[in-house]
Amino acid sequence: MPLGPRTLADATSKPPLGLTHISMQSSAQAGVSEVYRRPRLRLCAVCGMKKHQHYMQTFTENANRREEWMKLLYDNDAVLIEYQKQKMESYGRKFICYDHFAADQFESSSQRALILKRNAVPSRYVSLAR
Repeated sequence: MPLGPRTLADATSKPPLGLTHISMQSSAQAGVSEVYRRPRLRLCAVCGMKKHQHYMQTFTENANRREEWMKLLYDNDAVLIEYQKQKMESYGRKFICYDHFAADQFESSSQRALILKRNAVPSRYVSLAR
């Protein structure tokens, strides 16, 4: 699909599958030019892998749960936990990929979306072959 100027009818239609729609004011013309870009990948705070946002969970903001998660993820290694805490403070929003959760940590859904249980806990070495 070419990325040239588009009509108003095109602008109101949905973007191609897997792409995000952005409107930008064009300096070259008085109208609006339409731009498509790939969805942003997010970085897992645990393994450092970049993944699509639909396979990530926001790292818990609850201090007690965050401490519990860190102990589970880093085998109660105080030095490693402290290092990871400092590293995570330098990140903006913190994410953890779904590969760190066992299959029983997800709720069943009628849709194909993955939904973590409220009391889900991660594990450093779990990898679900999806």
